[in-house]
Amino acid sequence: MTHPALAELALFAGSDHGIFSGWRIRLHLNRCERCRQEVRAFREAQEKAVDLAEAFPEGLNWQRLAGEMTANIRVGLAAAECVPVRPAPERRLGWRPVTALASATMLVAIGWWLTMPRPNVGTAGVEVKPVPEAVVNASSGGIELNRNGRTLTLLNSGEAVFLVNAQGTARSRYVDSETGQVTINHVYTE
Repeated sequence: MTHPALAELALFAGSDHGIFSGWRIRLHLNRCERCRQEVRAFREAQEKAVDLAEAFPEGLNWQRLAGEMTANIRVGLAAAECVPVRPAPERRLGWRPVTALASATMLVAIGWWLTMPRPNVGTAGVEVKPVPEAVVNASSGGIELNRNGRTLTLLNSGEAVFLVNAQGTARSRYVDSETGQVTINHVYTE
């Protein structure tokens, strides 16, 4: 059930409604106790207002009071027109978003630069071509690992036994004559 608005009920209570709306509200009031109570409350308030109006002094000129109220409203509106209207300040973007965007751009650029592949450059600044595989050699001096034109040698201080296999590993084992300790070198490539 749709209830009429309070404004419609107030107009009905004061008999200020139209013919069609009065008929519609009357039909609704026959079925709705809550809305009947609202109409009763509006009628009681109207009666109280009439009682209060009788308390005004005799000979009160309502037309003069209405004219004074209208004049006061016009004075207030004229005073409001005298006050200059400040335009709202323009909202500028500012430096914070620009700084954040520049920082993010620098971060991406530095990350990209750091992950770029670099040419293989030797100590003299000459590009060294990579050798696809490392080479393991056994010599009288020890075991050598050769890769990219560079050599790593594990020296033996005495006579050693060398074991080399085809999988790219080399082992040398020798006994130090002074201390009697056994040293084993095992070199492999991946």
